Amino acid sequence: MAVMIVGLIQPVFGKSLDSRYRFFNLSTPHFDLHPSEQITEFSCLVLGGGIAQVNVPFQWDVNVDSSLGDRGKLTASAVAGGSAFYKDDLAPFYEGFVTIARDPPDMKILSFDVTVVLTITNNDTGNERKLTFTTNQIILTPTVKRSLWW
Repeated sequence: MAVMIVGLIQPVFGKSLDSRYRFFNLSTPHFDLHPSEQITEFSCLVLGGGIAQVNVPFQWDVNVDSSLGDRGKLTASAVAGGSAFYKDDLAPFYEGFVTIARDPPDMKILSFDVTVVLTITNNDTGNERKLTFTTNQIILTPTVKRSLWW
């Protein structure tokens, strides 16, 4: 009986579904931080797709909400200041820190759109500023490498 159930589940969650989605590693263009600044939070909103995978350092609180239908929202924040991204730690943002799945054309409900917002905190003053990247600014690199769940 268990083998039959697994057999029934495979076509729904197996490679037949995977091959319909297109996966992209999301990177930001290069940006500069002052020596006293650090990235303490970031978010990513995907319309017409979802969040497939995210890479963050140890001691980050990460939430992925895909309950919105045809869109996914990722929010992440550093739990401790030492785990935040400083000027010399920005390589992950330039090398695909999030993998997104773009909806197949036959499922397209919303136009494909991506927004990334970085929250930058100044350690000297405590002031925060937001740096926003939109679909026409971010870099999307096609990939087949992704989480085992997709």
